[in-house]
Amino acid sequence: IVPKQPSGWTYGYTIRKLSFYSANACTLLINGKFKISLSAGRGFEVGYNDPPISSFVIEESGTPYEFIGAY
Repeated sequence: IVPKQPSGWTYGYTIRKLSFYSANACTLLINGKFKISLSAGRGFEVGYNDPPISSFVIEESGTPYEFIGAY
């Protein structure tokens, strides 16, 4: 979900605040290390006081989701 950096950038995006929601059950892989299993209809939030996110992957392909992030 974290977009690739624009051409010419030497460092990618780091998400500092986000809200994620999926109507379906899914598994998230955060920063390539941490797995979070969400039940259907649940969400996930990260604030400025949490560690930054450089990678955010939904392991189940085709999962519909809503995502808002700030860097």
